[in-house]
Amino acid sequence: MKQGVLNPWPQPDTHLAAFEPGDNQQVLDAMAQHQSLWIHGPVGSGRTHLAQAHVANAGGFYLSLADSVLVPEVLEGLEQFSLLYLDDIDSVAGDPRWEEALFALWNACLDAGTPLVCLARRPVDDAQWTIPDLRSRMAQLPQYSLKPLQESHLRSALERRARLVDLKLPDEVVNYLLRRHARSIAQLSSLLAQLERGALQLQRPLTVPLVRQILGSQD
Repeated sequence: MKQGVLNPWPQPDTHLAAFEPGDNQQVLDAMAQHQSLWIHGPVGSGRTHLAQAHVANAGGFYLSLADSVLVPEVLEGLEQFSLLYLDDIDSVAGDPRWEEALFALWNACLDAGTPLVCLARRPVDDAQWTIPDLRSRMAQLPQYSLKPLQESHLRSALERRARLVDLKLPDEVVNYLLRRHARSIAQLSSLLAQLERGALQLQRPLTVPLVRQILGSQD
């Protein structure tokens, strides 16, 4: 089946070129093999970005289980996709109905030969499973942990995203953002999107004074 997404993606940027690997090249290499995996990392670690980017780039289906409006029946038939990414899978651990649906999907994916990439905040053994067989099956997956970006990686990440939207980002602006604002890639990316819109609207190149003007009271 063609690629698809059930939940709205939380960010418009779904390009692999925008993802800064930092110390996570091993995770990227594993995902490139299109095999079943368990990838865990905290909010803001880039796991959602990676999953969405892979679907946009190579097809498959992405679904976040953190959406409270979903019901377990939504998992039925997802093995028909070429590759399946289930995000926030540990958010439903401990719910018997969801675990039964996940176990059925797991078996269906095995029968169909569909790789299942599970993305979570925690390792398999830290989730509160109620079905031992499901926990055992999940524990058999190769597990990878996404490591946080260092400051030098944040600089590179900002530059990557700026190049993607053809935005000139002078060194002094990068230094200013890293010095004066939160050093989370999610927050910095949000600031960069705001600066891109402001610079486009004002038809001026980015400078530190213009950044101050665009961010206004946030500075």
